[in-house]
Amino acid sequence: MKRATGLLLSLICLAFTFPAVADLHDTANSADYLIISSSEIIQQNEWITELADWRDDHGRVSMIVSTEEIFTEFGDGTPLDTTLKEFLHYAYNNWQEPQLKDVFIIGHHDVVPSHVGSLNDIPFISDYYYSWDESEPVLSLLFGVGRLPWSPVWGVPLFDYAAKVIAYESADHGDWQNRVLLIADRPTDHLNWVGIYADPLGDLFPEEFDVEKNYADYPLGHPSHGSHQTVIENLNIGCFLTAYFGLGGPTGSDSAVISYWSNTLRIDSSAVADLNNDERLPVVIGMMADITPEPGGVSPLLWAFLSNPHGGSIANIAFSGVAFVMATYRYRETFFQELISSPENSLGNVWKQTAASHESIFREQNLLIGDPGLRLPDHHLASDIPEPELPHSIELLGNYPNPFNSTTTIRYRLPNSARLTLSIYNVEGQEVAKLVDGPVSAGEHSIQWSAVEQASGIYFVTLKAGGSMQTHKMVFLK
Repeated sequence: MKRATGLLLSLICLAFTFPAVADLHDTANSADYLIISSSEIIQQNEWITELADWRDDHGRVSMIVSTEEIFTEFGDGTPLDTTLKEFLHYAYNNWQEPQLKDVFIIGHHDVVPSHVGSLNDIPFISDYYYSWDESEPVLSLLFGVGRLPWSPVWGVPLFDYAAKVIAYESADHGDWQNRVLLIADRPTDHLNWVGIYADPLGDLFPEEFDVEKNYADYPLGHPSHGSHQTVIENLNIGCFLTAYFGLGGPTGSDSAVISYWSNTLRIDSSAVADLNNDERLPVVIGMMADITPEPGGVSPLLWAFLSNPHGGSIANIAFSGVAFVMATYRYRETFFQELISSPENSLGNVWKQTAASHESIFREQNLLIGDPGLRLPDHHLASDIPEPELPHSIELLGNYPNPFNSTTTIRYRLPNSARLTLSIYNVEGQEVAKLVDGPVSAGEHSIQWSAVEQASGIYFVTLKAGGSMQTHKMVFLK
């Protein structure tokens, strides 16, 4: 009797904590902004309801749904990730207008499941799975999906994320909203993070953006020299976007996730926890191995950025499992362009549009950590951004055959004569061959590459001409 009475009281308390949804199959339901978590987390964190109310007050139609409701109504013995996807697609296709636009999952993989995949026997987690419409011939994502990866097994309370969102979205216009912080390290001579990755991305931003470059391998006194102190100072000033290029640690046998950025810069969780940039919070893109399927598999650095109540970041792009350098570069390039030009000013829309531009396995290996409904600063409008270069400026037409055994032919096209480089990189970002380096006439060209001295695996061919760069993935199978 005591157990039954206790259960009844718990259910009554839960009913008064958040509105129950009578029937998730009811097509009269309506929401374009959905929060999903366990009933216990929803009950214990009032800020979840406050965030839903904030969205309602700013033109969204929000709904909070517990995983227990979803798995009770849609569970039929299939895996939990399949059940959750079935519910979300049902809501998108059958509920009344407005159509589902953003899904904010609160809880790590052990609370609300992610889809677990594997590449070369290395597991990774993905939330693309929930939004992916497999019936379309090309990659099509239906709605934005973001996640706050907290778990009760960590033994620490969930922080008030809504307070950071409200502060960010309520902030007055300031110079910090036009600042971009690029952080790069070059730990080895053969891996030039600055020249290959960081600087080309800095050139994407319009003149009104202040691109701050913090490069650890630049000498002291150089305007772009970066150190631990300069990075922290720039983060405290505040910025719209922060991106790190380089190697973190420890990884592999020491740890499943990144604990710090760069042996030189030593940007770790303790440094990030001391940031006091208040509402001047950036969207942060790290490097790799930020999050894994294990219950505790979240980078201390990523979590410190998010959970700092007086600063840190507003959202992160987290890479899961193996994140190859050239693939993450191409993803970042598109993400940056979408971030500063998204006409909808929604982080979830940026995430969705970026994925639609990348037809590769690598799209599945990153997660949006934070609220996909986040409203970006209003002044970052498409009309302020220069027209992108037309595809016919340079065209890397691919290689054939692909996959290939020993030799493949790479094709590219130039609209006019130009000086270019055509290089091959392995998955670690090491240049293994430079096929062209000099002036080339206009027109279509082809060149053969023999990989007989290389190991089987994935390689990237990169074409650079003027300020443009294109990359294509090749698979070598002996």
